[in-house]
Amino acid sequence: MKTKFRILCQVLLGVVYIAMLTYFTIQSLKSGTTSHETSDTVANVTASVIEWTSGQKVTVDDSFRYAVRKWIGHYGYFVALGSVSALFYYSFQRQTSWLFSTLFHFISGIVFAFFTEFVCQTIASGRYPSFYDVGMDYLGFISLSIIISLVFFFLWRKSKKKEA
Repeated sequence: MKTKFRILCQVLLGVVYIAMLTYFTIQSLKSGTTSHETSDTVANVTASVIEWTSGQKVTVDDSFRYAVRKWIGHYGYFVALGSVSALFYYSFQRQTSWLFSTLFHFISGIVFAFFTEFVCQTIASGRYPSFYDVGMDYLGFISLSIIISLVFFFLWRKSKKKEA
C-alpha cells in the first residue's frame, strides 16, 4: 500500500511540476505588451486585496507595479515551483540518494530560471532578458526549497541510522 501511495504522489507531483513549468514557459513567451497588461491586472488586484485587508489606500504607480511584478511574478512563482520541485525530486529518495535529489533539484531551478529569461524572453517581442530577474527567480526557488531539503535530509539521515 505504501508503494502505491508513493507512486501516486510521484505521478501527481510530476503532473503539477510539468504543468507549472509549461505555464511559466508560456507566460515567458508572451509579448512585452501582453506581459505588461498581465502585470497591471495583478498589481490592481494586489492593491485591492491590500486595501480590503488593511483599510489603507494603495497608489498603483510604476514602482508598485514593478514591485508586484518582481515579488509576485518572479519570486512568488518560483517559491511555488521550487517547493513542488523539491517534493517531486525527494519523492524518489528511496531510489536515489539525498545528495543526488538535492543536486538535481537545485540545478533544475537555475536552469529553468535562465531558460525563461534568456531563451523565452529573447524570442518574445518587446521583452528582454535580465540577470536580475534570474536572481529573483532563483531566490524564490531556493527560499522554501532549503527548508524542505533540510527536512528531507534529517529524515534520510534518521532512516540511515535505523539501517545501521
